[in-house]
Amino acid sequence: MKPSPLQLEWLVYPAASFRARPTDAGIDGAIPVKVTAHVTYHLNAPHSIELSLSSDDDQAPAAPYVFEIEAVAAFTFELAQARAAYSSVPAAALPRVLAVNVARIVYSAARELLATFTARAPYGSVLVESVLIGPEDVKVTSVESQEKVLQELFKLDPTATAKKKATPRRKVKAAERTRRS
Repeated sequence: MKPSPLQLEWLVYPAASFRARPTDAGIDGAIPVKVTAHVTYHLNAPHSIELSLSSDDDQAPAAPYVFEIEAVAAFTFELAQARAAYSSVPAAALPRVLAVNVARIVYSAARELLATFTARAPYGSVLVESVLIGPEDVKVTSVESQEKVLQELFKLDPTATAKKKATPRRKVKAAERTRRS
C-alpha cells in the first residue's frame, strides 16, 4: 500500500439534516441520491471542495428518509506522487483526475456520516446507493487564471495543451478511402 498523493487537511459539514417519513415499509434497498461537487484550485494550497449529498425524491418519492449533507474540505496534493500514481493518465488530465478522486473521498465520508447520523432513527441507518463520480460530475475551477494554475501547480504548458486540443484530425485522401473500401 502506498500513501495517497491527495491529503485532506480538514473536512467539515456546515449543514446536515434528515427527516424520517411515516411509512409502513422499512428500508427496501439503497436510497437513490443526488451528488454535486465543486473543486477549486488555489495557487497557494490548500485547495477546496464543496460537495452536496441529498436524497433523490424524483427517483424514490416514498423513501423512508429525506436527507441532505453539505461537506466542505481543504486538500493538498504532492505533484510527483500524483504523476507516479496516475502515470497512465495524460498530464493535462491530472487536474480533473485529482478533483474527481477527492470528490470520491469526500462523498464516502459524507455517506458514512449519514449512516452514523441516522443509526438511531426510526428505520435504522440510511443505506444510499453506490455511485460512480466521474469527470463530468465534478465542476473544476480556480481562483487564479487557468493558465497560471496549470503552469504553477501542475507544471504544464497551457499553450501546448490548447494547441493539442485544437489540432485538427488528419484528412483522409480519396485514394486512401478507396483502398480501405
